Amino acid sequence: MGLRLPRRRRPSCFILSTPVVHAGNESTIRVRALDAFGNIDTSYRGTVHFTGDGAGAILPAPYTFKSSDAGAHTVQVTIKKAGTQRLNVWDVNNRP
Repeated sequence: MGLRLPRRRRPSCFILSTPVVHAGNESTIRVRALDAFGNIDTSYRGTVHFTGDGAGAILPAPYTFKSSDAGAHTVQVTIKKAGTQRLNVWDVNNRP
């Protein structure tokens, strides 16, 4: 999952990583901001917003990356229903 962000010094995409998620269980998901070369953008300080498929998940509030995050941060997500679910991460200043 990810998103290309074409403007200014924004990461080129966000990568989410998690093990298998089971419906109804809270899961930890790691969000990484990547630069145009696919490296973790350790200088990213933007705010990200989370969206998903309808009412199929309990999503975290928007999060502003800090210098101590070094381009990666973990959040908690609860998927409510079984099956494939989409989770999107957007930079609040560059949502398409």
